[in-house]
Amino acid sequence: MADTNTPVYGFTKPENGASDDSWGTKLNANWTKTDNILGGTTPVVGIDINGGTIDGAVVGGASAAAGTFTTLVATTADINGGTADNVQVGASVPSTVVGTTVTATNFVGPIAGAVTGNVTGNTAGVHTGAVTGDVTGNITASSGSSAFNNLTISGSLDMDAGTSATITGLSAPVQGSDAATKTYVDASIASVIDNAPAALDTLNELAAAMGDDASFSTTVSNNIATKLPLAGGTLSGALAMSTNKITGLGTPTAGSDAATKAYADSVDTQKLDKSGGTMSGVIAMGANKITGMADPTAAQDAVTKSYSDTLFGSTAAAATSAANASTSEGNAATSATASANSATASANSATASANSASASAASLASFTGQYVSQSSAPSSPSEGDLWFDTTNDVMKVYSGSGWINAGSSVNGTQNSVQHNATAGQTTFSAVYDAGFVQVYLNGIRLDTGDYTASNGSSIVLGTGATVNDTVFIQSFGTFVLADHYTKTQSDARYAETGTANTFSATQTFPDASIATTKLSGTLATAQYADGSITAAKINSAVALGGPSLGANSIIRTNANTISENITIPLNTNGMSAGEITIADGYTVTVNGTWSII
Repeated sequence: MADTNTPVYGFTKPENGASDDSWGTKLNANWTKTDNILGGTTPVVGIDINGGTIDGAVVGGASAAAGTFTTLVATTADINGGTADNVQVGASVPSTVVGTTVTATNFVGPIAGAVTGNVTGNTAGVHTGAVTGDVTGNITASSGSSAFNNLTISGSLDMDAGTSATITGLSAPVQGSDAATKTYVDASIASVIDNAPAALDTLNELAAAMGDDASFSTTVSNNIATKLPLAGGTLSGALAMSTNKITGLGTPTAGSDAATKAYADSVDTQKLDKSGGTMSGVIAMGANKITGMADPTAAQDAVTKSYSDTLFGSTAAAATSAANASTSEGNAATSATASANSATASANSATASANSASASAASLASFTGQYVSQSSAPSSPSEGDLWFDTTNDVMKVYSGSGWINAGSSVNGTQNSVQHNATAGQTTFSAVYDAGFVQVYLNGIRLDTGDYTASNGSSIVLGTGATVNDTVFIQSFGTFVLADHYTKTQSDARYAETGTANTFSATQTFPDASIATTKLSGTLATAQYADGSITAAKINSAVALGGPSLGANSIIRTNANTISENITIPLNTNGMSAGEITIADGYTVTVNGTWSII
């Protein structure tokens, strides 16, 4: 059978029948284990000694007996007296403990000498000497100094504020959790301040300089948003330059562009100075007069009415009288009658001229009373009065209750402006015509009852907006269509080309269009452009040259009053006979030549 082992110390029990060598080897091993047990190398386990003595100490006695031990290890030792390593045990007052190893729950009192090993628990008193090992617990030092290596503090470190107690000898911090020295902190603060002025070297001073505004960045951004960028933009209000200049302007191209001095000077050279000059184009006087002229001396001088009346009145009368005298007595009578008619016509012309002058003066006086050009609104206006506002360069008319723009305030068909509201803001600037404006708040169109829009320059909300609300104002330009005909009116007024048409009223044809091949049927005299042109005169042998008298239009005639606007083109000669009166409200513009004989 195989070897077996004892259960406690593991002695080998050789199998029966084993060889002598095998038995000897195993017995030698068992004796070695026995020697270790008896020599103290191997702990003795499970020995129950119920009597006798060990080292003179009674085993199993009914009361405690004295004993002497080199080392005593026990789970619980109750020592009530005597001494341990010459230290009295159970005395009524503390005494000095001297020993190689002292294990206790608490120490009370001073510790003199070195402590080697770990100290666990609280110690109180003056400790003299080094502690080598870990200290777990509270260390309270009332005076003196202590040196620690690799000190870990898991709680708070009370440096006894108000005293001169400090932590010294710190190295410069490296990790984020390292304690900082005064030198390091001073250098860091100096780096932050970076030679800032004394009035701005603290956070409180910086906050005060920013108005204690926690949203200073937003406030600055909002303020900057109200400024005009250097790259350009659109001003929402007037720019008051005082006595300063605007320099570096480009040459204006649009009517609303600011003009440079050079541009204004160049335009000024295109105007006629009051001291006189040479015109390069035509002056259209409209219904106005040229007054204060001297009598002409050169062939191209304009003539005054007095000069014209004198010249043509006497010359025409003399020529007519001479012609009639050489013809016959009857022609002389006719000449006398003609002279009388001429005199009457001249008188009538003078009267008409005087009436025209009076009417013009009255019209000027009426216009002066109704029109004024100045920077402020006229006082006591009447409905229909005109005022040119020189401050805003706008023509205005008095409606009976207030001044309104005579034309549209909007340049073009529409204009828009957008505002970002401040808290409670109600008034927003905009250019518009009353009744032609729409207002949107954050994209929603407001009803006209939600705002007031009457002065043409601002919109007033009934309820103040919230900060950063978007107010969008859309204005529309007003305009009036020029005179025009509807389709029905055009169809009734104009004949279709290429088809036969019947005219029920007087028709005017250009000379070149009148030919026998283009007319069908019989036209009444009243249906021609001039009553003197009859159907008999419309043929290829007679040139149509205007009103005339006598066979073959021997005498050409013209009226003595012009009641229409006439323009004589360039490179065109015009001629009239007798005295000519231009009726009020009409003009004759001469770009070519007009001769009156």
